Parts: sequence; C-alpha cells; structure tokens
Amino acid sequence: MLGWNDRAEKLFFNPRLTLIQADGTVLPASGIVRWTGSQFERLGDFNGTLYALAAAPDGRLYVGGFFGQIAQIDGTTIPAQNVAVLDGQAWSPLGEGIETAVYALALDEAGRLYAGTYGEDFFNPERPGLERWDGSAWTPIPGLKANDEGPLVRALAFDEAGTLYVGGVFETAGGIGSPYLAAWTPDATTPAEDAPAVTEVFALDAYPNPFAGRATVRFALPTAAPVTLRAFDLLGRTIAVLADADFPAGTHDVMFDADALPSGVYLLRLETPMRVETRKLVRVR
Repeated sequence: MLGWNDRAEKLFFNPRLTLIQADGTVLPASGIVRWTGSQFERLGDFNGTLYALAAAPDGRLYVGGFFGQIAQIDGTTIPAQNVAVLDGQAWSPLGEGIETAVYALALDEAGRLYAGTYGEDFFNPERPGLERWDGSAWTPIPGLKANDEGPLVRALAFDEAGTLYVGGVFETAGGIGSPYLAAWTPDATTPAEDAPAVTEVFALDAYPNPFAGRATVRFALPTAAPVTLRAFDLLGRTIAVLADADFPAGTHDVMFDADALPSGVYLLRLETPMRVETRKLVRVR
C-alpha cells in the first residue's frame, strides 16, 4: 500500500518485510515507513495490518487497518482500535476507534475523516460500513445495505464539489438499488430534529425490472436540483421524457408507461448539475 502526502514530498509505504536501504543498512519495520526521497524512516510498529492511508494538508497522517496496538518510535505503546493519526512523530488513537477493520480513508475540505469498514460484526450487526470522525467522535453514516451480510466499503474519494464516492460490496444505498458504487453529499449543517428525513445518496433505479407494461422509476437526490430524466432506446433515440423540473432533496418516483413500446432493452438517464446516472431497463411481453 502506497500513499503520497498532498504536496507529493514524501511517500508513505506499508511494508510487510524488513527493508534494506540503498547503503545496505537494514530497517526493521512493521506497519508503515516514510520515504523521504533518499531513504526510509520508521514511523512506528503496528501489531496488525494497515489497509488505508490519508494525508492531511497540515502534515497529519491517518491510517486504518486491522490492529489494536501501536509501538511509538521511542518504544512506548498505545492502544488504538483499527484507526489512528500521526501528528509529527507521535501516534494517537481517534477516540475509541472503530470495532471492525478499516479498509478506506478520505478527508473532506473541512478536515473531517471518513472511514470505510466492514459494516457488520458479531456485537453490532447494524454497523453501516461508513463512519465520520469530526475531531471528537465517530458518527455512523447509514444507508448502505448488502443482501446477506453487512456492507463492505473498500474505496472512498471526494471530487471538487465535495461529493464522496463510495465503492465496495453493497446492493442498495439510501433504499435505492446502487450496487458497488454510490455517491454521498455531506450536509453543511446538522438538520433540526423535527426536519424531514432526507436521503444522502444520489441513486437511480427502476422496478420491476424486467417489466411488462409499466415500471416505477425511483431516483434519490442529496440536495435540491434541476432534474431531467429520459428513456432512450439502444440507438440513442429519446423514447420518453419522464421528468424535466426542479426537485427537492429526497426520494422521488415517476411512472414509465411502455405499453406502446416493443420488447427490448431501454436506458434510463438521470441528469443533474451534480451528476449523471444511467440504468438499463428490460421490457418484456
């Protein structure tokens, strides 16, 4: 596992074997080292495996994996459950940590850390697979579901607009079919307790699929946006315009009436300023 810091000045590396420097000296390391441009430096030792790195602009390094203890450079040890931060030369746990292994990490512009995990364990089968650290506490982000077991989040990445893309093993996101990939837009503020629930996932789905005459097309928006929803045939011709208006955040259903259409494969295309999503729909008779 490799990871550059934001200025591409140092490379962090998760070694599994003893490293031999260019001058022939041996560097024992278990967990992580830092490449300075000319040699490796030990950063401490972990009693497990690291899977994820995230470097902050201020120089802090976050790590995630499957571990319970860290040996500092000075030889002292600290407990840390599957996630930790390096501030200069000292490691610190992030609260009580996360109970399951951490496979992915990402930082937003506000410096909040997002962790992708295996969202089910023996003690808490409802873990969501995605959690956020705000500097003092971990907050679960619900919405991802898998058919048989808890969701497994293996990749996280933010775009310039602040949308978090989530990749892994799951079937639905925010109640909408979105296998393996979903997008989530963090709210700038916490809604009031009496505010209506709003989905935090951008998704598009249709059911039943295959369908005989009519299908319900469901889409979810993390924020209010102008929406164009159209159906195309495989030649790229527009068959129907299902929506062309402004919609509030949340989940919306529209009806696709295909009684007059021949059987075959059709494409649904949802267009918003934040993202474009396409789904395949099969018409049968």
